[in-house]
Order: sequence, then C-alpha cells, then structure tokens
Amino acid sequence: MIANHTAKTDSSVRACLFGILIIIGLAITPASASALGAPDAVANKTLVPPVMDGRADDATWLAAQALTLATIENEEHPVPPASVTVTMKFAYDSKYVYVLAQWPDASWSVYKHAWAFDAATHKWTTPKADEDRFAIMWDHPLFPVKDFLPLSGCKGVCHSSNKAPSGSEVATANESFLSTNAANEKMDLWHWKAARTAAAGWADDQGLDYNFSGKLEAARPADAKKTGGPADNKQKLNNLSIPKYYEPIALTPNDAAFILKAEVDSGEALSIHWVDDAGALYYMADGQNKTVPEGAIIPGYVLSRSDGSRGEVDAADTWASGTWTLEMRRALDTTDPNDVAFKEGGTYAFAVGVFNNSGGRDHVRSTPRTVEFTAPPLPVSTTPATSTPVTSTPASSTPVSSSPVSSTPPAESPGPGLVLALVALGVGAITLTRRHK
Repeated sequence: MIANHTAKTDSSVRACLFGILIIIGLAITPASASALGAPDAVANKTLVPPVMDGRADDATWLAAQALTLATIENEEHPVPPASVTVTMKFAYDSKYVYVLAQWPDASWSVYKHAWAFDAATHKWTTPKADEDRFAIMWDHPLFPVKDFLPLSGCKGVCHSSNKAPSGSEVATANESFLSTNAANEKMDLWHWKAARTAAAGWADDQGLDYNFSGKLEAARPADAKKTGGPADNKQKLNNLSIPKYYEPIALTPNDAAFILKAEVDSGEALSIHWVDDAGALYYMADGQNKTVPEGAIIPGYVLSRSDGSRGEVDAADTWASGTWTLEMRRALDTTDPNDVAFKEGGTYAFAVGVFNNSGGRDHVRSTPRTVEFTAPPLPVSTTPATSTPVTSTPASSTPVSSSPVSSTPPAESPGPGLVLALVALGVGAITLTRRHK
C-alpha cells in the first residue's frame, strides 16, 4: 500500500473542503516594474531548496517574506464565505521557482464525481460535489495582458460576462466567458485540483487566450500531452452506470479516497465485473466473488500524471487543523513557448481566487499584487531541513475499508444517507498529507 513518500503511491495523502486557490499572475519586465512602485512580495534566491512535502517548516519558507491577501467575493456570482485570508511565499534557485500558499479550510473536499450507493433507488450515483483547487496563472511576457492590474486581476481577465458572443454556448448557459481581452494576450495557468491531480503529485499546466469559438472553456487550453491525467472511473454494465474500479483494502482513510492508475496496474484496485438489479457491485479477490459495501465511497477518477508540458508542475499538499498548505514547483524555463520563463530581476503581478468545494465562477478572489525575484540569497542553513511526514490520525498499519473518511475507522459502515451527505459536504476530521520529491 502507500507509504509516506510522494503523491499517493509513495506518500500519505492530505486534503480538505474549503477551497481551491487560483493564483493569476502577470509577468512584468524589470524595466516596467519600476512604474508599479515597490513590490508587494519578494522571491529570494535560496541555497537550500524546500523539500516538496506540503509543509511550511523548511528553512527556506521560515526565512521567506510572507504576503497576506484578503479575498473578496465574485460580484457576478457571490458564494460563501465572502472572504478568506491567503498567505503566500515565493522562492527560486538555479533550476526552479517555488510557491507556498496557505489558507483556512474547514473540511476535506476531494469527492468530485465520487460514487455512493442510494438505498432509495438501489443505484450507485455521483452526488453533487466538487473539489478544492489551487492554480497560478502567469501572464506570458511575449503576449502580456493589457491593464491586468487596473482590471482587478482574474475579474478583468476571465470573469466578464459581456465577453460571451451573442447566441454562443457561453451566453446560453449564462456563464462568464473565460478568455483574455485581446488576440495578442496569453497567460500560463497552473491548476491544482484536490480530487484530480493532487494525489498524483502535480498541478495541471494550462493557459488562457482569446479563443472565441463559443465553447465554455475554449479559451483555456491545456498544454501538450500524449498520455496521463485523470480518467473517469466509470463503466456501464447491466444498463447501469457504475464505477469501474474499487480498492477493497486501504492502509489509511486517505488512501481509500483516491485510486491511482498504478494501483490498477498492480492489482491493488480491482475491476468491478457486475452489478445486479439490487445495485450490488461484484469484484473478484482471492479467487472469490465479493461485493462492495453499500457504505463505501468510491473515487470518481483513476489518477495519473500527464506527460509532456502539461505535467511539468510539481505539487505537494497538506491539510491539518483546518488549514491547507500547498507547495508548487516548476522549472524556471521549460523551453515550452506556452510557458512563462522566470528570470532573476523580473517582477510578476498575480491575484488569487479560492474555490470552496466548487468550480467555475463559484469562488472568491484577491486584487492583484506583485512579487520581485531578487538575487540576494535567503539567510538559511546549508543543511536541508528534516521533514517528518504528517500521517493520518491515528497512524496505523491496520487496513481500513474504503468507507467515508474519519479520524478513526468506523465500527460499521454509516447509513447511505450519511454517505451521500459526506460526499456532498466534504469531511474535516482528519489530518492528511501528500508529498512530492
């Protein structure tokens, strides 16, 4: 099973409900940075890179300058809470840029498209639920977004309903059109997703441009890939839509909340081969036909990391005591023309948005801020900090079933009504960690 190393297969997994944080950034050349005044934050060069373990106790982070952001609600589509405070830190070395983000989150939300049994209909359904997300969108230096700062960051770039072409799918759906403001503008988006990318140790490398084809997300293209990424854990048998895979034994509750492609390949997650008219799901284990407990929550995706440019952003996260801690890392220059190349001496503007078990316009945002990459190294020890993994509470090697997450394995499966509620609302009584080397 999983150990405390990286992602889910060699790490422990942590998560929470409150939100996905989207950072929207604009790269500004050093020459234009002076016009912005003093930067709001500084990214110092570090001699000891932080360990990618989703913790903030590395020497680099302890020495780095903190930037505190108070978000405001999206006026076009307000959702609670109206504000949340986000703390940001930045660093870089000769190879990578590092971003640390922390924000309060009351519960654990990783159940996007997760399966739960509905006793009333005798069917496996996917109750309405989303996921926490965090992303960083940087403006492309070769295609800068005009007036990003005056237009209040994310709102000015991608949340303007008057951009929707008349008669388009966007206008019909009453959605804000996601795009930049002109054909010569482009942005680089890093999109961390608690249900779909986090357990595999990465953030989705996407973008934003001026594509007015009329589709809801036409102007948010993903970087190139050949294989990998989240796949729907879904199939149709006996004229019913049901999960395709189930993990019958998990060492930790957070393990039960995710299925990795590597677990399918190794036989740890097993194929569901039949469903009867009463909704019982059948799988083979130890040469015997067995059924999935009705109280199980089955992940909605089979997870793997995208290859190519789309999978170039590393991510590691921790949720503990009602706070998300997320580290992201990417090469300073990937050589991909769609990616921003970070340079020493540059100043970059950004704004943040926090998603609370939601997506689309359902989020809060900050006004833009700036961060300057400076040459003086951080005054840290040359000895890397030791990182002790944070494990599920209580730590135990005793397998637990894939039932709803709690701080201790339940004596018996909860009723179907409670399962549906847990999926929809998220769970907050556990400490979860996910690390990436």
